[in-house]
Amino acid sequence: RRSRGYACFLSHYKAECASTARLLHTHLQVMLGVDVFLDSANLTDLRALFEEGLLKSDTIVLLLTRKYLTRPWCLIEIWEAHAHGIPVLPLVITP
Repeated sequence: RRSRGYACFLSHYKAECASTARLLHTHLQVMLGVDVFLDSANLTDLRALFEEGLLKSDTIVLLLTRKYLTRPWCLIEIWEAHAHGIPVLPLVITP
């Protein structure tokens, strides 16, 4: 299957998981040689989050921390992925 642009989109709650997301972003790109979307690394305008990130990703990886599902933006990212048929991969992150 042809890639949409990014191998995956890392969805995370910054207050709980920003450094883990950054580390995972770097390691996936280096180890697998693929493009990975992380908003803090790839986005200059939040209004373009979906068109330039999520919708150009083959899958969305949810970095599930304790309060992830309480965050409106995280829920919207899950909704948009589902609405556009983008597979969702949950990854539980513990403290």
